[in-house]
Amino acid sequence: MNPQLKYWLHAPFVIPVYPIMYVQAMRIKKTMPDLPDAPGPTTGDISGRMPPLSVVALGESTIAGVGCEHHGETITGQIAHFLGQKTGRSVHFEAIGKTGIQVEAAIHELVPKLPAEPIDLLFVALGGNDTFNFNQPARWRNSFARLLVAIREKQPHCAIVIANLPTVWQFVAFTPLLQLVMGRLVRLHARAIEDLPKHFPRVWYMNYPIDLRKWERHLPPGKNFTDFFADGVHPSPLTCQFWGEEIAEFVYSNEVLKNSPHEQNKCQTDIK
Repeated sequence: MNPQLKYWLHAPFVIPVYPIMYVQAMRIKKTMPDLPDAPGPTTGDISGRMPPLSVVALGESTIAGVGCEHHGETITGQIAHFLGQKTGRSVHFEAIGKTGIQVEAAIHELVPKLPAEPIDLLFVALGGNDTFNFNQPARWRNSFARLLVAIREKQPHCAIVIANLPTVWQFVAFTPLLQLVMGRLVRLHARAIEDLPKHFPRVWYMNYPIDLRKWERHLPPGKNFTDFFADGVHPSPLTCQFWGEEIAEFVYSNEVLKNSPHEQNKCQTDIK
């Protein structure tokens, strides 16, 4: 079923409970710690063979590094770390993020900050705030398509990977009602953009949910499910580590870096 149609079919059931969700959300907001963005430089380097890979991440609080002590711990730094491990190459990374931003605003506020020089990989992580603001799937899709157009105008040749949308139905800070309603909406958003890679060159979409339960089986001793979250919502450094490794695996299993600006097609044979 069309995601926008499904959105309207769900509306009669959501509207009556909206005041309850609003009160619950305000209560959660008051009790959650107000975590800052990751301090320090938003760029970094992983040592290895030259020339370096160039990796940039663009998005919301996940990219801004909320819940992390520095950008090496964030998803951007962890993607760079695991790409460096797999290729043996040095990696230069940069995070371009803003907490609370939605896709429409990212077009005007974040895309202009992309480097002028060619990059190899752009990782895009957006969607949480569009879900929290109940943006309609059709509007979300149109905005995301325009975001990709704007990125291509600034970076014509880089590989673009669209992140899995946040699994809000697993946020431990949320009530069961918020998990249910927001979870259904984010799944509609995920479906609404699933065909965009067909319309843009060198775009890949991680169109499957993050499986925290699978990661839970590999947690170190003394850690549990709640340790995946810095504050019940934002990913912890532990989550960024698991996620960064999964993203690096996605990049190579799909040959994302093949024919990228810095001759990354040669790196595919360097996978360990």
